[in-house]
Amino acid sequence: MLNVQHATCFIELDWTNFTLRALVTRDIVEGENLNEVVNLVTKIIISSADANIPKSGLSFPQNRKPWWNKYCTDTNRDQRRAWNVFRRHPTSTNQIAFQRAKSIARWARRKSERGHWIKFVSGINSSVTAKDMWDNVRRACGMYPEKRISCLRKNGQEVRNISEIVDVLAETFASICSASNYTEPFLTHKNRTERIKLRFQTAKHLSILQH
Repeated sequence: MLNVQHATCFIELDWTNFTLRALVTRDIVEGENLNEVVNLVTKIIISSADANIPKSGLSFPQNRKPWWNKYCTDTNRDQRRAWNVFRRHPTSTNQIAFQRAKSIARWARRKSERGHWIKFVSGINSSVTAKDMWDNVRRACGMYPEKRISCLRKNGQEVRNISEIVDVLAETFASICSASNYTEPFLTHKNRTERIKLRFQTAKHLSILQH
């Protein structure tokens, strides 16, 4: 059993709805064009997964500044609302209201940023390492390191090495895609189709050869 830590939310997957939306019928897999069949089945599975598997928390919010607070959010929202009103009704009154909201939002951001910077500088002392200090500086500038899958758990054992994580994922996907997971009707159709010899001949001239 493979569990991904801090990367996916399969434990909250709605299997009932996923199964209903990822329904692959016999008519779909018995299509004449193999590429179209593969693309259609893939699209069905991905669509069902997007609708029923909760997204992981690997993405950051839009405002990643450590000094960003609720007051910044509120004033920024008021600015957007005032702009939408002024854009739809460009009157002098609405323009003044928008400029006022914009000034308040800018003042709120500057005040919060300045207060956070003063607090950061005041906290620098001999016990603060250079790494911690530069990490705080980067966060203050909105620079965050990429979050990646740092650990997998396979058979109760943690896997942390990147190359080993890749191998575990490959083994898991290979197991999921194994023929042992196919239904008996599909296996019969698959085996029958694979016994058909491909013929790369045509009685028609290709259009490119007619020019």
